[in-house]
Amino acid sequence: MEYRMMGMHFYEERMYNSKYSIKEQECSYKGKETSCPNQCNRCAIAFKDKGDDAFTKGNLEKAIKLYKKSLFLSPSDPQTWTHLGLVYECLSDNREAIKRYEEALRVNSVYLHALDRKAVLLRILGYGDEALEALNIILENYRDYHHAVGDKEYLIEHGLLKRMPLGDTIKALTKTALAEVIKHHLDKDGEYQVIQEIYQKEEFAKNVFKYCNRCYTALGDEKVRAETCIKAFYGSLVITLLYYRDPEIFSNQSPVQILMSSYDLEKIDSQAEKMLSIQGDEAKKEALWNVIYDFANYATDMAGKVWPEEDRDAAVLDAAESAYVMGMLYAMRWQEANAEKQNSVAASLSTPEPEQTAPRPKARFCHKCGTELIEGSLYCSQCGAKV
Repeated sequence: MEYRMMGMHFYEERMYNSKYSIKEQECSYKGKETSCPNQCNRCAIAFKDKGDDAFTKGNLEKAIKLYKKSLFLSPSDPQTWTHLGLVYECLSDNREAIKRYEEALRVNSVYLHALDRKAVLLRILGYGDEALEALNIILENYRDYHHAVGDKEYLIEHGLLKRMPLGDTIKALTKTALAEVIKHHLDKDGEYQVIQEIYQKEEFAKNVFKYCNRCYTALGDEKVRAETCIKAFYGSLVITLLYYRDPEIFSNQSPVQILMSSYDLEKIDSQAEKMLSIQGDEAKKEALWNVIYDFANYATDMAGKVWPEEDRDAAVLDAAESAYVMGMLYAMRWQEANAEKQNSVAASLSTPEPEQTAPRPKARFCHKCGTELIEGSLYCSQCGAKV
């Protein structure tokens, strides 16, 4: 944090202190100091105000001395402790800054700005769970404090917590899946939101998860979670393309019944590549793989952090449902592009050839007067000379 930002910080601090009725120490004799029964050189508030002035001017060492003098006289002011912590932040001494914020919180356990800055620094230092604790205290006491709302979302979505509640994990998975859909240009007119409610999505995810548990448990939980997402994606892609080829096949069987009975899930990626006609094109196969790869990695990591542990399977199932939707959307976009290509080829084949016109005979001219001769004439129409 740069000291130039302090003016804005102090402005925001005063604004939120006013909004949430957080009391600040203020001099009752400001502007009429001579009437004060105390001496300013022995007043904690005066030293704090001078420290703020030095801080905003970039004189950090002087600010530290003035804040410490203020705290010596009045150690129970959380605002002064917080401002001292901000100075240490500007000096890039984050651990010393956290100590000052904790001193402020010993005085007032819900002091907003000490909690806010402590949460930010804990996140920077890699203590995501401790940062979340501070943010939760803020949100319990100051519900609409937007900085805390955004910081909490950041911790969850970037997987910076060792322990994640299931509800927050599912929100993060859904948001990340949607971001991947948009990144790969799979969404069209909000189809993603509609298709999230598609029939038998849950049954599909459960059966794929069951298969992966049976086949990959010996290789570890992470392998099971990753393969569940990957096979849900490729399996959905295959089933969707199959539907386009023969919709009647679904009249007596569900999509997952067809998938489990007609295809080998171990080789479902190869089946998808075959149906997309990209078996021999490594670049296109890699592009297809990249659609699900990042999300599968993210989902694997996030599911492993869900607490309590018995909720982790629910997170994997939710990720598999999102992967199912992503596979379906990919197949829909491919089908549209393929149909356009076929229509273009058909149109070019049905376009009639333009009529061939005979070339105009080469013009002839009279050798005597130069007039252009009439086609087939033996005499010049101008001078009568024989040609």
